[in-house]
Formats: sequence, C-alpha cells, structure tokens
Amino acid sequence: MPNAQDIVPNLDAETIAALLAQVPCLADAAVGRGPLALSWPFGPQTPQPLDRDGFARLLATPAATEFLVLSLDEPALALAQLAVWHGGSLTRAKARQEAPTLDDDELDRAAQTLHDRLLTDPDVGWLALHPRAAAAIDLPGIPAAPALRGVITDVLAEKLHLLGRPVPARKADRIDALVTALRDPDTIQRAVDGLSPAASRVLTVLLEHGPQRIEDLGEPHWPPYGHRYDDSAIAELLDLSLVGVDHVDQLCLAWLDTIVGVRGGRLFGDAFPTGRHPSPITLPGGQPSLPPVLEHLDALLAHWRARPADALSEGGLGVRPVRAAAKSLGLDGPQVGLLATLAAEIGLLGQVETGTSGRGRNRRTHRQWAPTALVEQWNERSAAWRWASLVDTWRHSVQLSELDGLPERYEPYAMVANATAVATRSAWLLLLADLPDGHGIAEDDITDVAAARCAQVLGAPGRVAAMLEASRALGLVPPDGPVGLTVAGRAVLDGPDAVEATLPAPDDEVVVQADLTIVAPPDAAPDVTAALARWAELESAAGARVYRLSERRLAAAMAAGADDDEILGWLKEHSRVGVPQNVEYLIRDVARRRGQVRAGTATAYLRSDDAALLTQAVGVRAAKLRLLAPTVAVSTLSRARLLAALADAGVAAVAEDADGATIESGALEADRVGWRTAGTGDGLPSLRPVPPPAELAARLTAGGRQQALPTIDDDIDDPIERLRRLQQALDERAEQQQGSADDGDETLW
Repeated sequence: MPNAQDIVPNLDAETIAALLAQVPCLADAAVGRGPLALSWPFGPQTPQPLDRDGFARLLATPAATEFLVLSLDEPALALAQLAVWHGGSLTRAKARQEAPTLDDDELDRAAQTLHDRLLTDPDVGWLALHPRAAAAIDLPGIPAAPALRGVITDVLAEKLHLLGRPVPARKADRIDALVTALRDPDTIQRAVDGLSPAASRVLTVLLEHGPQRIEDLGEPHWPPYGHRYDDSAIAELLDLSLVGVDHVDQLCLAWLDTIVGVRGGRLFGDAFPTGRHPSPITLPGGQPSLPPVLEHLDALLAHWRARPADALSEGGLGVRPVRAAAKSLGLDGPQVGLLATLAAEIGLLGQVETGTSGRGRNRRTHRQWAPTALVEQWNERSAAWRWASLVDTWRHSVQLSELDGLPERYEPYAMVANATAVATRSAWLLLLADLPDGHGIAEDDITDVAAARCAQVLGAPGRVAAMLEASRALGLVPPDGPVGLTVAGRAVLDGPDAVEATLPAPDDEVVVQADLTIVAPPDAAPDVTAALARWAELESAAGARVYRLSERRLAAAMAAGADDDEILGWLKEHSRVGVPQNVEYLIRDVARRRGQVRAGTATAYLRSDDAALLTQAVGVRAAKLRLLAPTVAVSTLSRARLLAALADAGVAAVAEDADGATIESGALEADRVGWRTAGTGDGLPSLRPVPPPAELAARLTAGGRQQALPTIDDDIDDPIERLRRLQQALDERAEQQQGSADDGDETLW
C-alpha cells in the first residue's frame, strides 16, 4: 500500500491547496512555522520552507498523520473509527449498515474526506485506511482483547461457560471467542437478563455515563491482588468480562465490545454522528473598528512600567501580580494573563534583576517583570500591525495552552510544545472563517457545531469555551451574542493591510464634558484611545467609548512621566468643545499635590510641607508608612514600591535624591540594582502571514525535486572528513536559504 510520500508527487496543485486549506498546521509547516516545523525536517533552530519532496516526507511522518486525523469532522472521524473496528477497511454495504443516520451523499462525503486527507488508499476497495492512519485513530472506547491476554487460560474457559459459549482449546482462540461473545447482541442480552439488581445498576451507569470511580458506584476499594469481594456487583460483572477495572486509578469501565453488543452489534448503534448543525445567523451590524485589546495591552505595560511585577523563584510571572494588575485596570485576571503571555512571547515583557540576597548556597537573585526596550518599537507600528501581531502570536504559540481556560500566570521556562493547542486554534479559526461574511452561530449552539466540525480537538470538554474566551479577549468576535468573526476580525487573519482596508479614516477628536467624562467616537484613532487609556478609565466600549478622568489614573500617569501641561494641551487640541474649567482644576490639583510629597531611600521616607496631605499618605495601608513628625514618615518598602503603592491610592509623590533634587521617572529605572533587559532580542518578530493555500500549493509543486547534495572535492579520502565537509556545505546552504526567506517583513517568499 503506497504511503503519503509516494502519493504527493502525483498530486496536482489544486488537490494540495485543498489539503492545506483544511489542515492549516500543514500550511504553517510548509513555510517553516508551527509545531510540525519544530521537529521536521530542519529542527527547531533553523526551520525553513519546504519543497515538494520535503512536504511529501513531512506527510509520511506520524506527527503529520496525527494532525490530519485531528482535522476530521465528526462523520469522517466516525467512519474512520468504524474502519479501524473492522480491521482497517470497509465495504460500502457494511458502512451503510453501520451508519443508518447518514444518507448516501453524506456517507460518500465522509469517505471522500478521508481520501482527501490522504488517510486511505483509493486503489483498494471502497475504504481502506493506511496503516499509519489506522494507528493514529483512537476508538470511542477500550476493547477487551488486550486485557484478556493477561488472563490465564482456565479463567477464560470459566468466562465462556458463564456466557454459554463453547470453549476452544488454544488461549488465543478462547480470547477471540470471548470477544465475539461480548459483541453478540443475543449473548449480551442473556447475560444482562441474568444479572443481580446491583450489578445491573452498575452496568447501566457505565453504559450511559462512561468510566466511573469505584467509590462513586458505591463499591468497596478494589485491590489488585489477594482478597476479592466476590459478592460485589463489580465482581459479578468481571466474571462475565462485561467490564474492566483500573486498579491504580480505581476506575471501572464497560468494555467497548460490551457496548457494541448492547447497541445491537453496531459500533455507534442508531446514533452514528451526522455532523448536521443549525444554519448561521446574521451578526449585529456596525462600523468596523479596532478592538479594545490594544488599549488593554498599553495600559498593562504602563502599569508594570510604574510597578514592575515580582518574578517567581523559577522566573515566571505568578497569579498574584496578574490579578493585582487586572484589579487595577478593571479587567479580568485571565484576560490579563493572556495579554501578559503574548507580550512576553513577542518580547514586550522581560525580566530585570533588582538585586541579590543571602550568601553561598542560600544566595538568591531577585527579578521583576517589566516592559522591555522593544515597547518603543512596538508603539511606532500601526495599530493594525500590532493587533495582527497579537493574533498571529496567539495562533502559532506552542508554549501557551488555554485549553483549560485562559492562563493567569506565565512560565517562560516550561518546556511545552503544545501541538494540540495549536491544532485547536487552527480548527476554531477555520470554523469561523468558513462561515458566510457577517454571520455567526448562536452561542447556545456553538459547542455542538464546533464538535461536529472538528470532533477530536473541539469536541473535548471545555475546548470551545476556552477558544471563545480567547477570541473575545483578542477582539476577533463580538463581546457577546452570536459567535462569528467581525469584519475587522476576518480581515486581521489576512494581515494588517487587510485590516486597514476595512477601517474608515480614524477620528482624532473627542468631547470633554463637565462631569469628567470624555467621549471618543467608535472609530477614534489608536493614538487617541491610547492617550485616553493612560489618563482616564474606560467606562464603556459599546459604540462610542466613554472614559472618566480620575485622580488615581492621573496620578499614575504623572508618576510615569506625564505632566499637567502635556495632558491639558492634548485635551485642548483634540476636544471639539474645549476643556471645562472643573476638568482643568482637577488636573492642575493632582499635579500641584504631586510635588508636595517626596520619597527617598532610608529604607524609604516620605516628606511633605503639607501635613494634611502627608496624613492622607500615611493612611494608605499598602504604603506601610509610620509618621515620625508632622512632615516626615518612613516606610519599610523600597522607594519604588512606596511610590507605586501611593500612586495606586491616588497620592502623586515624586522621588528625590540625597540632595533633595527630583528624580524623573525615566531616571528612576537606572537607580535599580543591576537593571537590565533580558531576552529581548534585536527587534520585534517579523509578521509573516502564511500565503493563501493556492499560492502555497503552486510554490510546492513548482520545481519539483530537492536540490542535489553539495559537491565535495574528490581528493579527500578520509570518509569522516568528507562527511564533515558535506555537513558544513549543507549548513552554509541552509543559512543562505534562511537569509533569503527572511528578506522582507510582510511575506515569506
């Protein structure tokens, strides 16, 4: 039977394009991206684009086969499982008998899907799985045969006697006879009719709800050896081989063979998956706009610039600072955790060393997480580029795993290559992208629709909820209601240029009102919303964006380097109706009080000529201040932590040096011990969208064969030296190819 490596050279560009469109992870690997490119064929350090031969060899690997299987919809996966159950092949008549819920067209479509994924041999019968495909497909249950091989011959004979079946002489034949008996509806019915009420109840629970903990079944602990509870319900079922027991996890399950027997001899009974789902519904209309995720990220970076987060002892970012930042910014903890993870992967967050403690083996280096120098480059990029970069990083991340919910911590040194998470995101985005423009699926139906579309990765419990939460956090789908890509969300999957083409000309005017609110239009320019996010709190993003000026946010902005003239000048420049007098009074008052409280290093002290203002500062519990005199207080916190605690409470203090001179916020960073940026690289990662499937398929089919091996001088007789020279030549070629692939910032080719 030919394998994928033999088949691919005979495929045309159209067939390869269809395969790449339905299995995005293969398209990623073809351009040197994604989890498949981490191990094949060039290794994690020099992933490169593939030619036709390389792509063919990739498809022949177990990893690629796994991704092909993961991409199957519900009917195709069920048909493949049915083929595995029947030894790897099916006739159309047998499939028709086992799948009564499918009509002829649906049955043929499921078989064609398996052919299109290169999982079957089209020259052998109606449906014959490749051995590599059969090995990658899990059955919807656990067969009894592997466990029965560990049962002694005499016990197998006793089980066959209890089921009323003849006993063959050889052990292998006894196992086959027992498996056949379990799959026979008449034999199973007689066995079930003869069960005690307790055993019948346990079997019913296992058949309806799957494996169960033994204690949840009301049964005693089941020991692996020695004493047996012969009068228990589980012992009765075990004697008939209707169930199996996992002694380690103390689980009891019905064998798949038993389930098939109960279902009348069919693997899926009368409920063969159809993949049918409700029709899409129209999404609410509205003008395309950028989502608030960029404002949230800017606010998060500003928060951790003023108040760096303590790193965990192993170097990660813990739950506590993530939740503290979420509380300060008015966001959800998981949402901040996702943004922190993506920012760290892009290089916007890095670790800084703040000092050491202890001696010898107890010596410990203290680190904090703070924005890196790349933030300046990041802010110079267009908003569309930044959004596309966030989505692209999420889409391809092998370190992030949000399958059990969005993370509230970041562990940069965890050795994770979560291929399932990448496959899940790919399947989810493909599901949304295939919906008609402007349409979505009702939120109550999206779980069933997603499971039918990609059963293995989106059918697992909690997967769809995790994908929906991440998509809403990134602004790909509306914040509530039907689930479907927004106009801008659909465009961002094609890159920043497509996003900018869908957006109207940005508006840079706002309305500053006397109630301290600022109203920005839905299409406000990104620099406008970024500025407002630094000085005011977002109250509403439904339609027009409503911000509210607050002493706390103004104090934090001034602590980060802004001043009252800058803020008022910006508001006067961008406000359509001028700046109300009370707004100007608020900003001036916060600025006036900022210079009246000063922090220094003692551990840290606070001084002010305004005794009432100093008393207010002492009342901030997080600052841990103790009043020494009417105008002086001291704290056990460092100066940076003291300033951060006061800023959170709306007290705008400034730092001063030993001579009483004010230290600007930018210079305060250099005052930290051993301050340095770690792991930021030379620049932002290039945004390289994967070419469309048709273009990529044409690339793979052009030229055809791999390059020949480099030529080595014939006068080198030593075989080891010849191999060394050959390896050196191959490395040089790889570097040249990688260099040519890196030319340009928007496309790989």
